Amino acid sequence: MQSLQKLLLLSALSVAQVTQPFFFNPSATITNAVLSVLTIKTINTVEQNEFPINENNSQSNENGSQSNENFGRPGTISYLTKKLEALDAPENVKKIIRKQIQLAQQEDHTQKRQSIKRLQMVLDLPWGVKTANDKPLNEISKKLDKNHTGLKHIKEKILEYITIRTLNPNTKTPILCLVGAPGTGKTSIAKSIAKAMDRNFGRVALGGIHGEDEIRGHDSVYIGSSPGRLIKAIQQAESCDPVILLDEIDKMSKVAGHHGDPTAALLEVLDPEQNSEFYDHYLAAPFDLSKVFFIATANYEHEIPEALKDRMEIVRLPGYTVNEKIVIAENQLFKKIKKDLGIAKKNITIDRTTLRYIIENYTPEEGVRNFERALRSVFTKAAVHMTRTKKLPVIDQNYVDMCLQQ
Repeated sequence: MQSLQKLLLLSALSVAQVTQPFFFNPSATITNAVLSVLTIKTINTVEQNEFPINENNSQSNENGSQSNENFGRPGTISYLTKKLEALDAPENVKKIIRKQIQLAQQEDHTQKRQSIKRLQMVLDLPWGVKTANDKPLNEISKKLDKNHTGLKHIKEKILEYITIRTLNPNTKTPILCLVGAPGTGKTSIAKSIAKAMDRNFGRVALGGIHGEDEIRGHDSVYIGSSPGRLIKAIQQAESCDPVILLDEIDKMSKVAGHHGDPTAALLEVLDPEQNSEFYDHYLAAPFDLSKVFFIATANYEHEIPEALKDRMEIVRLPGYTVNEKIVIAENQLFKKIKKDLGIAKKNITIDRTTLRYIIENYTPEEGVRNFERALRSVFTKAAVHMTRTKKLPVIDQNYVDMCLQQ
């Protein structure tokens, strides 16, 4: 609307000048002069509103016209400068950002607005925000047992890893990589680790990544540029020491194209010697990833690039037995599915004999993803039956066949 105002005023001024008679007209001259002054004043007002960038905010501070925030009015150089001084970041990083703010002051309005938007995002990153809380190992073990049935060897391996990281946070331990068939609980284990350690959680989807810029970010000079997926995960987690899941590391592009090699970029992330100064092109400043607890996942070990595998400790998830799947259904899946379907208070259940029948005849794979999908179908049919007849159905093998064979 403001840009349209400016355009209309400029057009009016041009028309007024063009349509003047060729002879001297004092009245018209005075009118043009007044119109010119009003137009220039209006344009300046529009520009100030459209580009809320004011290098000298002392007067507005005295008048109390700024927002109640300690840093002043967002979207201004003064705001960025004050926020930088309060930033809990290394001095070399603050020096780089300070120089970027100084350069932004010298840009024209359009470039300045883009630079301020980027710098505000950089300053909003959780540079010094930590959530890690060193809990007793027994408490972490109990939480893992509560959320996951079986997988005793896997839990022991995870506890060993956590113990070493707790005793010596600066140790150069390899990254954990959980390898197993779909549905074996790799992602849920990573979330449980984050919850047990009182850390925030972030996820980086690596499947289909074909360029280095998706890891390192795009240079801010390009239109539509953005930070890389690692920095976006840090934003999502809102802390500098979260648990970050590097999901489907085996599905990254294996061929380096004209966008660069994503594997080479990820090597810096996984290397404890280098990730303390991870450089994202969009930030144009190093970010410390050494405090992040990385966990990678893969379906097929042989698909993981050798260079990445060398920096990770492979933990193989063997899958669940029939008995373990039954316990998972009774302790976790029933509650989850019934809550999703709005029948949590209804006494609809499936006995163990029928559960075993579903597993052996419909979902024999190692994971529980298809097993959960089959249970959801059965409970959905049961909910519809109960709504229509006001009676609880008897879920036996015949009822399961009717639900799953359609």
